[in-house]
Amino acid sequence: MLSTTMPLVMTSPPDNEERLGFTVEDVRAMVAAGILEEGGRFELIEGEIVPMQSHNPPHMRLKRWLLMELARRLGETHWVDSEPSFYLAGFKRAVSFTAPDIVVYPRPFSPEAVLGADCDLLIEVSDTTQRKDRGRKARLYAKHGVRDYWVADVKAEVTFVHRDPASDGYPPPKEIPFAVSASPLLFPDIKLRMADAP
Repeated sequence: MLSTTMPLVMTSPPDNEERLGFTVEDVRAMVAAGILEEGGRFELIEGEIVPMQSHNPPHMRLKRWLLMELARRLGETHWVDSEPSFYLAGFKRAVSFTAPDIVVYPRPFSPEAVLGADCDLLIEVSDTTQRKDRGRKARLYAKHGVRDYWVADVKAEVTFVHRDPASDGYPPPKEIPFAVSASPLLFPDIKLRMADAP
């Protein structure tokens, strides 16, 4: 949440205008100065501060179920984090960090050290943010080598599975209805049927 003590208006300039990009260090300085609220809900996407939407009950139910299922099935080999600060290219001089709904990565890594290519599965549960999750964020995750990126669309009841990242994005995703099981790329024995979420 943005601080009300010093209003900050964030708009996107036209594509032909130069943008003033922030770094993670800039964002931390703004939090320390009280310009941004500590613990606020925002992401930094290629230098632009982007507010995050609040979660609706269907979003929360599916996210909670996925967290429990993945943690139970992966056991002691992987961390299953919810909304971590995911720096993608590393913390130092980073111009992007996101707070994905779910990030799965091997236990030897600490959260701040996980790069895009180190992530074994990344899931965004989407109800009001489909355009951003399947557009701008998908391009960002592909650019940083996230090899298995899912967007679980609770309104359409379809999971969009993005794989084979390239510098300019992912190929068209596989669309898996919630009533059909989906398996992570690196964990093919795990079957996740989104329709089973209570």
